[in-house]
Amino acid sequence: MADGTRLKELHEAQRKTDLLLVDERARRQAGEEQTHECLDQITETQEGLKSAVVNVERGLATVQQQLQSIIEQLQHYNKNKSILGEGLTASMDKGSSSRITIHHLIGNETTNQSNSGSYNALHRMEFPLFNGEDARAWIRRCTRYFQMIPIPEDQKVPLASVHMEGRAELWYQSHVEKRGEPSSAELIVAILERFEDLDHERVVSDFNQLHQETTVHAYLQRFEELEAQMLIFNKNLGEEFFMMKFISGLKQEIKGHVATMNPTTLTQAIVLARKQEITVNAILSKTQPNLKNTQPKPTYRPQNKTPTFKPSYKPSFKSRNENSQPRRLLTEAEMRARREKNLCYNCDEIFTPEEVQAYEEENEQVEEQGEEAETEDVTLSLNAMRGNVSSGTLRVKGIVNGKEIHILIDSGSTHSFIDEKVAKALGIKTELTTLMVVSVADGYKMMSKVICPELSWEIQGFQFTYPVRTLKLGGCDFVLGCDWLGAHNPVELDFDQLTVTISQKDGKVILRALPQKNGSMLITPDSLSGLLGRKTYDLFGQMLSTETLKDRGSHLMRMV
Repeated sequence: MADGTRLKELHEAQRKTDLLLVDERARRQAGEEQTHECLDQITETQEGLKSAVVNVERGLATVQQQLQSIIEQLQHYNKNKSILGEGLTASMDKGSSSRITIHHLIGNETTNQSNSGSYNALHRMEFPLFNGEDARAWIRRCTRYFQMIPIPEDQKVPLASVHMEGRAELWYQSHVEKRGEPSSAELIVAILERFEDLDHERVVSDFNQLHQETTVHAYLQRFEELEAQMLIFNKNLGEEFFMMKFISGLKQEIKGHVATMNPTTLTQAIVLARKQEITVNAILSKTQPNLKNTQPKPTYRPQNKTPTFKPSYKPSFKSRNENSQPRRLLTEAEMRARREKNLCYNCDEIFTPEEVQAYEEENEQVEEQGEEAETEDVTLSLNAMRGNVSSGTLRVKGIVNGKEIHILIDSGSTHSFIDEKVAKALGIKTELTTLMVVSVADGYKMMSKVICPELSWEIQGFQFTYPVRTLKLGGCDFVLGCDWLGAHNPVELDFDQLTVTISQKDGKVILRALPQKNGSMLITPDSLSGLLGRKTYDLFGQMLSTETLKDRGSHLMRMV
């Protein structure tokens, strides 16, 4: 029984083995068939590649034949021509004015590319003629021509010379006989010197002296003209060189802003200059007079009428008649020149006391009609400009960076300022800031664009820190205006006791001012005339006497 079971198991195992062998045989047969198919495909691909190679070889042979034919045609065409292609055949009429086109010049490369649609347009380009007129324009056209058409360097001058006519051709022949054939750069310089009167030294001098006088647009036009001339003589000048020169030639109120923006290209500098010009013009436009319709006033004044002057006179920006033109804001240099010549700010006539009176009476009439003149938000009193101590001002001594200075506490000035020269001498840290237009009480306009962001000083043992702008004060070292006083509210000014009481975090601080120096002021006729011309005066009275001081050698008038 056990033997029969084992025999049955052996038969079953053999049957399974036979099935596995059959499956393996089938898989191997399928793999062999797939391999044969791949080999057949590879064979077909090889045959296709062989056929393609044959076709390529045939195509190359055809191309070589075509190239050989083209070369033979070019050789036949250029048989009677020079390297530039300007030679004329015997059959051509001597009076013919036919011009050379580009396919006469650039050889086999151009012929091989002549089938290109984008290149055919260049075949019709003609080299510009030059007859001695507008040499710079002709040079620019030649430069663009050579940029578009690949002409060898040694062929540029001969090509240009055959396109000269009239007096230009006569000059070139004479130039070659005297100096030989020039290079392209030498030819450009020679043409400009002959036909444009363009001298290298003069161009460099004009370029170095170029500065903005009117608008940025006008300055840029002249700058670009000189820039092109400079590049003619020296092509190694880079963009940074021209950018720095452009910035240095701008007006002061524009140059500072552009420089602080650190432009990296000339284009950026130009854009910044234009924007700053718009900003400055917008600020200055606010200082222009606002015209009002007023009746014309008679210019006649009775001779026996005694001129009177009011200490509180403030110039009014009102028109004398409805047809008068707005007054242009004078620059600092223009106002200084007019003061030296004793000329009126509003016309070219000598400024006289009668004109002061007429101008002041007109302002009084306008004020009676209820019209108010435009005033600036930022004002500076005459006391601050001259350093005078009078009503509304107190003088104290202070210390800045270990140096003693005089400080004027002025309730008539809206802002605080330190003199530019004093700030520089004391080594105070400054930085550029937004432009501020300051109106002095006499109508004079000043500009402040530098600030001391953290100016510290000491007065009578007390420390103070406050941002202060710089200004050309002249008569005073340091002015503390209403902005500083407002930062220490409440403030008490005692002009009898000469004290200033201000508030700080630790409590109230009392500052004692220096004694005021009172007395009459001696003034020369020239100084009096200058004051009238500048419209800057404090107090005028009747002249009592005139005396001669021999030791000073001048006539002095005592004003009381």
